[in-house]
Amino acid sequence: MKDEYTAEIVVTTHAGLDAPTAARFVRMAACFDADIMAHCRGAAANAKSIIAMVSLCARQGDTLRVVASGADAIAALEDLGRFFTGPMGVIAVKGPFAASAEGEDTDKPAPDRRAEL
Repeated sequence: MKDEYTAEIVVTTHAGLDAPTAARFVRMAACFDADIMAHCRGAAANAKSIIAMVSLCARQGDTLRVVASGADAIAALEDLGRFFTGPMGVIAVKGPFAASAEGEDTDKPAPDRRAEL
């Protein structure tokens, strides 16, 4: 049996976990090999499925209980736990999500790409 780790994440965006926000959350979750489930108000969803995450209907102020298991479960929860802490309530994305030129400051927020979704 795999060890399970849990994080509680408060949804801070005004629109809650709407489709564009859920899509970014899912893309982040998909970067990890861990099995990741999100729970909100009695419902559960695969955190790597956009349809499942949107179906949670998480609103601003709701708490997502995110449970991860697998080799990189702790890293997944650390990154997902910071998801709603960036500008406009969404994480300043680093790593595979932010295109950065060599020497560019990767601590700055990634550009808002909602229109591209």
